[in-house]
Amino acid sequence: MPPACGTKYVQVTCTAFLTGYGKTTLLMQWHEVLRQQAPETGVAWLSLDEADGEPLSCLPDSGP
Repeated sequence: MPPACGTKYVQVTCTAFLTGYGKTTLLMQWHEVLRQQAPETGVAWLSLDEADGEPLSCLPDSGP
């Protein structure tokens, strides 16, 4: 885990649906709820498509 996180655990949520099924709307609404309930909560968004090849290669190595 990167030391900059300042926390022991990080929750990761993945969404994968076809175009037009409301992924962005759902995640934006969820982000707003999180922001209201816990303003210190950080949120990151990573969008990948077929052109990205190997999705895990886009993520930094978090170490042991």
